[in-house]
Amino acid sequence: MAKKRHRGAAARQNHDLTAHIGSLGLASISEYQTWCRTHGFPASLNKTWDLRRQERAFAEELAEKRDVEREVMAYIGELGLESVEAYQAWCASRGFSTGLQKSDSQRRREVEFLQRERADAAFQKATKEQRNPSRVIRQIADHRIRQKDLHGDELRRIHDLFQRVAGEERSAFTRMLLRVEKRADKLLSLDAVYPQYGQSPANRMIDGLFALASQHQRWIRQPESWKPERYNTRRQFGSLARHLLAAYDVPPCLDSVWFLPEYGDVGRARSWWFHIVDGGNIRRADLPLQFTKRMAHLFQFAPDDLTAHQSLRWAQIVGMGGSEHLAEAVLATPLGGSFENEEFWESVVKFFVYNPMLDLNAVAPMVDYITHQKYTPEQVEDPNGAMLDGDPPNPGFSMRGRTVDSLLRQVDEWLGELAKEKKAGDVALRRVVREIVSGRRHVGLVGRVSGQRGLVAAAGVDGRRQERHEGRLASAGQAQRRPHQVERQRRAAGTPVHRVRPDETVGGEAADSCAPPRLISPRMGSLGKGGV
Repeated sequence: MAKKRHRGAAARQNHDLTAHIGSLGLASISEYQTWCRTHGFPASLNKTWDLRRQERAFAEELAEKRDVEREVMAYIGELGLESVEAYQAWCASRGFSTGLQKSDSQRRREVEFLQRERADAAFQKATKEQRNPSRVIRQIADHRIRQKDLHGDELRRIHDLFQRVAGEERSAFTRMLLRVEKRADKLLSLDAVYPQYGQSPANRMIDGLFALASQHQRWIRQPESWKPERYNTRRQFGSLARHLLAAYDVPPCLDSVWFLPEYGDVGRARSWWFHIVDGGNIRRADLPLQFTKRMAHLFQFAPDDLTAHQSLRWAQIVGMGGSEHLAEAVLATPLGGSFENEEFWESVVKFFVYNPMLDLNAVAPMVDYITHQKYTPEQVEDPNGAMLDGDPPNPGFSMRGRTVDSLLRQVDEWLGELAKEKKAGDVALRRVVREIVSGRRHVGLVGRVSGQRGLVAAAGVDGRRQERHEGRLASAGQAQRRPHQVERQRRAAGTPVHRVRPDETVGGEAADSCAPPRLISPRMGSLGKGGV
């Protein structure tokens, strides 16, 4: 057996020196000797234990000072100052101690004082902007102020818009804003102008002014000569638009073309405005529907709260002989602002007009039913189980030969099917959820059940298990949504049919049956049976 090797005195001394150098945070002997000379210690390597202890204590003191300096500099940076001298000068000017070693309560008082200072400065600056907004607008137009230095949302939006223009358009926008600020400052607003357009960025007065400035080459008068005659902001805007662009009067409903969302058919809609201001007849404009003389005449008297597209539909219905109440009912449907497939939908509008005794509460369900039958794709399951968009239930749907009684009956049956399928799916899903929560069913065994994720969450099912099986539940819900349609499509494709009925058993239990609800009409009773 080999003897244990004993370390000599030189080896032990060398080991102790290496450990000592490491305890000082140094890496080599030369670096250690340089450190000793810098801090007034002997550079020799053979030192007593007491001297090394002094070196270690001094190194710890240096480390603590560095930590304090880093903490102080971090605090100074939080105050927005750049150096210790700047911090001490700030403290001296505000009556605080210039020392660097401060308690938490002292620093907290300094931070609170700085926050009050900044809030006061921001308030004074915002007050100055409100007192002289014209000067701020000129500074924005001349690139003499940054957006982050502005405090009002309106001025920030103006700054954004100025970034999109240059040259003559920039000058025109500046002149318009200066005149509006002087004569009708309420037009410098970010409030939504037309509720129909929602919170679109273009649906604000400032953006409407910007749209007018973009047409500066068509101006027939200058903004400096405009004087508002009304206090209503929408009418003030209309007055300014007519002053700048209109040689002939324009129906108020066309003012909405200056606030159209950017994704809309903006150019076509604004061409209607210019067609009329140039002396043209609205019938000759590039309209999405056919207008008669009577419709063109009524278009001028459309309610002011309607948009241009809604006014076209309103004039069409009233011009055909329909009542204004019928027009309101139709405008509450997607037909109010859309003219897609207008040739067909015109026949639907005529159907409503030619049946004046039709209950207006039935207009919206009828439009929904017709849209579903003619244009809404059915969900079809392919052989792999994926759900695809198929053809609509009745692409050849036509209004020819239909009566009010028959259409009401079809709408009533369709609504009953929807309600029955939804009820059956909800009942089945709740039953499965109860079984999962009680432990009687494993989550992995959930079958073809329609429903919503919220039902599972409300029942307290574990969130991770819910996420894991969310896709399976969703695909099952799609398969169950239109069972009779899926069956028809699969028979046509020669695929084996599995029809999931609302009363089909789920997990060995039958779903609750429910009778289809009736659509109740105040004047006619059930739409399925009430005739006209």
